[in-house]
Amino acid sequence: MSSTEIPDVGTLVFLSFKPLVRVLVPAGVGFALQRAGVLPGDATRSSSVLLVNFFLPCLLFSKIVPAFTPDNVPAIGPIILVAFFYQALPFVLGFFARAITPTPRRFRWGVISSCMYGNWGDLPSAVVLSITSTRPFNPSTDGDLALAYVAIFILVTYISYFPLQGIRILQIDYRRPVDAALELRYEEGEFGTVRKYLNRLLRGMPMAHELEEERERRDKREDKLDKEGRAAREDDVGGDERAVGLDSPVRPRMATCATQTGREADDGGISPALLAPPARHLDQYGTGFPILEPVPSDVARSHHSAAPTSPSMHPRAGVRIAHGIWVLIRPIFQSPPCVALLSALIISLVPSLRALFVPPKDGASFHPTAPDGDPPLAVLYDTAKFVGGASIPTGLVVLGASMGKLQVPRPIGRLPLASIVSMSAIRLVIQPIVGFYLVRALVRCGMVSADNKVLRFVMVTLSCVPTATLQVTYSILFAPPGQPNNSELVAAHLILQYIVWAFSSVILTAFSLNDIF
Repeated sequence: MSSTEIPDVGTLVFLSFKPLVRVLVPAGVGFALQRAGVLPGDATRSSSVLLVNFFLPCLLFSKIVPAFTPDNVPAIGPIILVAFFYQALPFVLGFFARAITPTPRRFRWGVISSCMYGNWGDLPSAVVLSITSTRPFNPSTDGDLALAYVAIFILVTYISYFPLQGIRILQIDYRRPVDAALELRYEEGEFGTVRKYLNRLLRGMPMAHELEEERERRDKREDKLDKEGRAAREDDVGGDERAVGLDSPVRPRMATCATQTGREADDGGISPALLAPPARHLDQYGTGFPILEPVPSDVARSHHSAAPTSPSMHPRAGVRIAHGIWVLIRPIFQSPPCVALLSALIISLVPSLRALFVPPKDGASFHPTAPDGDPPLAVLYDTAKFVGGASIPTGLVVLGASMGKLQVPRPIGRLPLASIVSMSAIRLVIQPIVGFYLVRALVRCGMVSADNKVLRFVMVTLSCVPTATLQVTYSILFAPPGQPNNSELVAAHLILQYIVWAFSSVILTAFSLNDIF
């Protein structure tokens, strides 16, 4: 480089603002179209299906195949270490933030996943390319090298998402929703203060209005069961009086038993007192459900004896283990992004296969060409690159449309404002500070070369990114039909994050360049 002079503050602000415009324009279009009613109700879901099953696999293939070369292989280890640390730190901090800030009941695990996964795709690619293509970097080579390093971060993201099954965190909210009645019992201190706060750490702190709504539902259930219980007792007493009369001290009791026995026969052996239990028959926690009697021992023995006990009825241990392994890895082969990722890795690491898609370096022993002079399968790589280019804009449009669907509740306190602020602080304040000093520590211990300024800059820059926009996409896809999805809640968190990122990224860039040069 002919100059190592650091850009002034005005230049840094301009360089950081340019990629922000590239993000805001497609997201703003999606927001405007959604607000105008142009996008139909299922448009975001259809776009998400197309994005995950077509655009995203092509993007992964086109980024990974050319990114892995012998030149940047030594940087892979430190990048993987730093990338997983950037996921683990907000994951842990997210648990503590969820325990002290109210979170909607249907977003308890979505908030953890949104803390954990950052946008290492369109946003940092635009930032590092804009800055490393100008002084004090080498504009002719450092831009491409920076994108290669970013591609390794992208690779770690999708390894964590799919082969390591991190994407399943988003599914927990839909598959195992929070038990509202049980949560209310914890919050009212029924199990003690220690277990109350432990439950918050493990399952999150509830919103005040959700607790109040559940309390009202519980009271209504109890009132209804109380009325039914009183009506049942009045019916029993009235029937006994009519059948026997009030002047006999013995016969009314016998008639009551007879009457009750007859009703038990009519109701299949269940007395009206059990069909409509009074308040004292409810469980002690006020959930509104009758206490279940234990199963008689003879019935339990009959059911137990009916179960198959022969060893021949059970599969062999080896078959069970193989089935368990297949259940674990089957989602990898059923996911188009995983298939694209694994195939791109194999192609990029085998020189003979890589030469079929992208031109090898000069002097390579294997350099096949098609009649047009390009590698024989270059047309497939070019197609993947062309189609993959639609992945980032489509994801941003879906993000904007999800923001457009956001309905500000009245009062605004129904929004998880504390959770929104805490996630922004974790991702865009705490993590960038930790990332800056982490990279400095890696340089001092020799794991990262002090002369590799591009790698140092990329590592620091990718510590300060908002939540991944794929969180919006998969929140839509995983929601069962007819059930509200969490995309609007992710979008609500992202609004503040992009505002904070516009400032924190500029500050971090200035400190990073000053430290590197």
